[in-house]
Amino acid sequence: MTPTEIQPIVLNKLDADPKNVRKTYAPDSVESLAASIGSVGVLQNLVVRPGKKGRFFVSAGGRRLAALKLLVQRGTIPADHAVNCQMRDEDSAVEVSLAENVMREAMHPLDEFEAFKALSDQGKSPDQIASRFGVTENLVKRRLALAKTAPELRELFRSGEIELSQLAAFTVVDDHARQLEVWNNLGQWNRHSATIRRMLLSEQTTTDTPRFAIVGEAAYLAASGILRKDLFDESGSGIIESPDVLEAVFNLKVEAVKTKLLAEGWAWVEFFETLPDWYYGAVRVYPTDIDLSPEDQAALDALENELENLTDLDSETAPVDPSELEQRQAALHEQIEQFNRKTSVFTETDYLTAGAIISVSHYGKFRIERGMMARGPNEDAFEDEQDVNEDHDHQTVVPTEPEPAKTAGLDDLSFSLVEDLSARKTAALRVALADNPDIALVTVIHAMLLRVGYSYAREQSAVQVSVTPEYLKGAISDYDDYAPVVEFASMWENLGHSIPGNPTDLWDWLIDKSTDELLILLAAAAAKGVNVVEKKFSDRGQAFEHGKVLSRALSLDMADWFTPTAENYFKRISKDQIVVAIKEAIGDEEAAKAAKMKKGEAAAYAETLFKDRRWLPPQLRAPVPQEPAC
Repeated sequence: MTPTEIQPIVLNKLDADPKNVRKTYAPDSVESLAASIGSVGVLQNLVVRPGKKGRFFVSAGGRRLAALKLLVQRGTIPADHAVNCQMRDEDSAVEVSLAENVMREAMHPLDEFEAFKALSDQGKSPDQIASRFGVTENLVKRRLALAKTAPELRELFRSGEIELSQLAAFTVVDDHARQLEVWNNLGQWNRHSATIRRMLLSEQTTTDTPRFAIVGEAAYLAASGILRKDLFDESGSGIIESPDVLEAVFNLKVEAVKTKLLAEGWAWVEFFETLPDWYYGAVRVYPTDIDLSPEDQAALDALENELENLTDLDSETAPVDPSELEQRQAALHEQIEQFNRKTSVFTETDYLTAGAIISVSHYGKFRIERGMMARGPNEDAFEDEQDVNEDHDHQTVVPTEPEPAKTAGLDDLSFSLVEDLSARKTAALRVALADNPDIALVTVIHAMLLRVGYSYAREQSAVQVSVTPEYLKGAISDYDDYAPVVEFASMWENLGHSIPGNPTDLWDWLIDKSTDELLILLAAAAAKGVNVVEKKFSDRGQAFEHGKVLSRALSLDMADWFTPTAENYFKRISKDQIVVAIKEAIGDEEAAKAAKMKKGEAAAYAETLFKDRRWLPPQLRAPVPQEPAC
């Protein structure tokens, strides 16, 4: 037999070559290749060399050999299945192995796309295509999604002018003209995939909002809502194709919470997208803490133990279906909450005279405030919408026609924009507090007493008195040019020249300072700890509310520090929200003009209209103190 002769050799006489430079194969890789071989056979011959006693070593094709043996184990092919092999001598075994494993070039993603699309056009499903090519189904779906991109962009990718991640970002929309517009309008330095995706989705409702977090994907889909997933986003985000369905399901969620609170016995319940200004000065009643009975404590312990055991279960190996596991965990949380609420008891009078308000937290959960004695400035309007059913025992006031949840408006923004705006407010607050030692002194004492004088109250201050500065650069889009950032940095640069370089000298340096000098230093240090940055997931809700109180005490007017432009605001909200803002600040006529424009044009138009208006987004407006209605 000549060194390059091809001959069939039965599979049970083939062994892995110890001289093969590649020793390890990923199980998923072998699995996918086995599926491909089962579908179309072995497309490339194995390279073998003679072994002992009539056996052969596979010098090139070790993964194919592993896949074939897997098919034998499954009974797909017999153990004596014949495989075409090319014979080589022992001296060339390592060289052949290196050549196959090192010199091999992966298929270009666009070549994969064209091959997959040809099969898809023939009616093949993604899983069938994946099986034929020995790849994952998700890879097939991602390659087929490239069909959504403009041909011009695909050519740029083929020529190496853009990366795959950039091309993939364009798949979130089907409009080729819009894709090319975004690409051509972005500067060379700003063509990151995240920027491309954000620009393309600026007119879309995405899953990255508090409302969708409350509704949940399962409930939205169950209500026949259409969700278009971004195949290239590992976080699982998507585009809401049925915003009316999302609104309807959200309102149902609000009504369910209202019904639950009314069932508790509260005299009234109201919903607000965000906490109203009157909330911060409202009179309220507080519960009395009591201990659970021995029986209730035992029941609570049992529930918590069961929840802990369920939490430790691996969802893939759990003895119950994952959906059933989630339902049981949700039920346990509900029962545990009921027991915990028994430890905080309101009086019968409290229920008869007070109410509850529901709002949406910035990280996508309902926030409930019980025991409110005020309903705000619209109390009379609220009463007009109620049927008051009272007997001699003062029964609960029950609304016959529940007030619908507010529409999204300018309050329903993406998490990233909320973080940007709140970071700007944080920067401005730092400057204002550093310039006001008297308020800084109150702020620091307030924060300290919250930590040492109360239980579970430390987060009710906007100042992290430790001090723990919050890094703002990643949150503010134009950080380096933002005036409060520049001013505060300059302030600290000057301060840095005055304080001792060695921290061990700091105490002696401070002890010689006058009270006025110490107050200036205190204000600067306290300002560094201000943090009202609202991130997607945070448990500092009460601190953010205190930030509004601090803003009022400092008479902070964010209009001195922020003017909405196309880049920092209008391009980051929907066109409908741009129209709402123009209508609110300018009037119906200008809003109607903007409504007829494309999103980019409307954003630029809004920038010119708002230039000297001192208009602020709701998230940056100062809360207006009002006398609470009781």
